[in-house]
Amino acid sequence: MANPWDIPRSAPLRAGVRNEDELFLSVGRALSKWEGLEAEMGGIYAALTTGPGERYVAPAIRAFGAVTNTNSRAEMIAQAAEAFFHLTAFHLTADYAQKKVELETELKDILKSYRGWAGRRNDIAHGYSTASQHPDYTDDSQPIITTYSLCPSHGHSRKWELNMEPAYHYISREIDSFGVAFDALALQVSYFAAKLDVWRGSERNR
Repeated sequence: MANPWDIPRSAPLRAGVRNEDELFLSVGRALSKWEGLEAEMGGIYAALTTGPGERYVAPAIRAFGAVTNTNSRAEMIAQAAEAFFHLTAFHLTADYAQKKVELETELKDILKSYRGWAGRRNDIAHGYSTASQHPDYTDDSQPIITTYSLCPSHGHSRKWELNMEPAYHYISREIDSFGVAFDALALQVSYFAAKLDVWRGSERNR
């Protein structure tokens, strides 16, 4: 089954958008939403490693913020979670133990999505607005039009096939859909961090 973050399949010679600024607007909006997701991922790390009163000023959080690679951040969270759940595994009631399993499973799903969507974020961040010309079948008086789509830069040869087809060529609505997905994941992450805080507090106060 395909993942939601897989590169959308599209016709190689399709037209892009006529207004290049529309493409740039979508790029900027999506990248801003990704940064919102990054902030929420920091919130998960904080929930795993600090107390509520130490958020964003604790040494561990400052160190996490210095790491910018998605895979490294995801691995830091995974390792922190493994230790966190191990330390809370002793003397739990059946209800708390079940909640622990649910939280661990959800976090694994979050990290899988985070790593997966990072590929589309990187496409957007390193993409290049590329012009192409196409016949305009809707207007006989203007037979050729120029449209724009986001393609890999030719500086990234691995993103181009030898037949010169790009690995991706996004139009605005696809980039916007990525931004919506970044937002949705950020919301899930925020809720998860809150649930983690509640569960940890309840476990401590039993």
